[in-house]
Amino acid sequence: MHEGGGCLTCKGSPACSRCGHARRHHRGAFGGGDPGCKARVAPEDGLAVGRCGCSGYTREPAALWEPVPIVDLVEPRLRTADELDPPGAPHLAPARDLFDA
Repeated sequence: MHEGGGCLTCKGSPACSRCGHARRHHRGAFGGGDPGCKARVAPEDGLAVGRCGCSGYTREPAALWEPVPIVDLVEPRLRTADELDPPGAPHLAPARDLFDA
C-alpha cells in the first residue's frame, strides 16, 4: 500500500467498484482495447471456470450493487480410457525418468 492504499502496480488505483478485481485485470483501463475484466473466476458450484463479465473498470460507488455475470464458462471433462484424443489436441511431452542418462 502506498499513499492512501490501492495497488502499487496500478499506481494506487482502488479495486473496481463493480467486480472487486484490481485495475490491472481490466482491459481498456489504461487505454486501448475494448473495456472489460479479464480475471478468471469460478462459479460457487461445480468445477467450471469462466471470465468475470464486468463491463469495465469503474470507481463509481453506485456500481457496487450491479450484478456481475460469469461469462465464457468452460466445464472440464475427463475422457474415458477408450476415447481417442480429438484431432489437433496438444500432447504432453513424455515423462522423463530421472535415472535416464
